[in-house]
Amino acid sequence: MSRQNFATPGGGPPRTPLRTHWRRARGRDTGPLCRDLDRARSRAVVGFAAALPLAVVLGSAAGLATLDGESRTAEEEARHRHSVSARTLAEAEPRESPYRGGGGDATAPAVWRFPQAEEHRGTVAVPSGTDSGSTVPLWVDDAGNPVAAPRSDADVALAAAHAGLAVAGGVSLASLGLLKLRLHALDRRADADWAGEWNVVEPRWTGSGPLNP
Repeated sequence: MSRQNFATPGGGPPRTPLRTHWRRARGRDTGPLCRDLDRARSRAVVGFAAALPLAVVLGSAAGLATLDGESRTAEEEARHRHSVSARTLAEAEPRESPYRGGGGDATAPAVWRFPQAEEHRGTVAVPSGTDSGSTVPLWVDDAGNPVAAPRSDADVALAAAHAGLAVAGGVSLASLGLLKLRLHALDRRADADWAGEWNVVEPRWTGSGPLNP
């Protein structure tokens, strides 16, 4: 027989309120039915409950730090990236892209000026179907080389949100994992204690043990 046989019918033992765990974890529950194992479980539950707001705090800190760093990077990019107009010298050719199912992006040879007196030529990304002689927008660095557009406010906010959620979620999942491991260890310890006690009580209760002379 195991202690699971005494679970409440229809769904297992009732859940213990957090306030009861809090009182038990501090040693305030001194009733005869409260064992050291019960107090250890309550300390594990209270520790997990305390880790959740900590996860929010750490996630918020990570998000704010990322927001500050990304904002500085975006400002730096905005100072050294410039929007110019490029003129294509031939029709666009499709470019294989594994990220878009093998289509969507295209390239074309083009010419542009930056600074105004200096001409540059090269292959640039253009929309599919762009004809020769079309004018397309292009971002270049201080030397006139093609670069990606500077990060937008939406890009900065999205990066900060991702960082915050990743940290908060990571701390929460790690805390939940530790709680499950701790409760599992305590359950195994409780089963071992129960088995030992039952081996002593069962012969007397069932009358299967040796009779006293």
